Amino acid sequence: MLFENYQYVANDYEKLLESEKDYDVIIYASGNRNEEIHACSFVLRTRSRYFRFCYISPEIFVTKVYPFKEIMAPGLFNNMLLFHVAQNTQLNEDERPPRRSKYNVDSVIINQDHIKIFAKRICRKEKSSKYIPYKFNLLYRASRVGNTPESFHAKCDNKGATLLVIANSNQIAGGYNSLSWDITSGWKSTYDSFIFLFTDRSNLQSAKVSYSYGGAKSIGCHLIKGPTFGWNLNVHRVPEAEGMYLYRIVC
Repeated sequence: MLFENYQYVANDYEKLLESEKDYDVIIYASGNRNEEIHACSFVLRTRSRYFRFCYISPEIFVTKVYPFKEIMAPGLFNNMLLFHVAQNTQLNEDERPPRRSKYNVDSVIINQDHIKIFAKRICRKEKSSKYIPYKFNLLYRASRVGNTPESFHAKCDNKGATLLVIANSNQIAGGYNSLSWDITSGWKSTYDSFIFLFTDRSNLQSAKVSYSYGGAKSIGCHLIKGPTFGWNLNVHRVPEAEGMYLYRIVC
């Protein structure tokens, strides 16, 4: 459906009945795939109070929502704009508590409070949000498959952005790789990766984070080494770690 068509459809939903091509969402009733409801995603996004699309990422807001500002309630649009420009702004249009994450992090080392901090750092935001825009899918647990470069690469290569978490005593260390691991690239450059350290895993205030400065040796991808973050964090040098996890970051 073209943009100019949205403007009159927003005020006259009966026009949607004239064609089935715009019913691009299928809702299965009560989990029964034999009972399905066809709906228009445009109507769901713009009119339904149950779709909290005010919590989408700034990038999606600019590309997917902003072009349709003329057909949105002015108060809602202005509030969303302030929310994305000033991250500390509260959304008065939605007083319900933010939804909980739809997953539990698979780890005995970290919990969702740690995940909120990681998500904030991935987004480069100053303040943590109750809404986590990523899923952290466990790819690798050293205690199950072995703490060797071979087992690491077998599970984690070519998976996209990942988060490494290592526990040693009461401390947690690790790093975020915005690129992919592999065995042939050698060194890679990036500004978006970072390493972190919790000197006390139960104290979130003890977290220290350092971003890559974009050097040529930001991320190391080598056959005989595990995950390598420059010269500062080399997993093959810490075999005494009590636990090591690596998560795939999914938007």
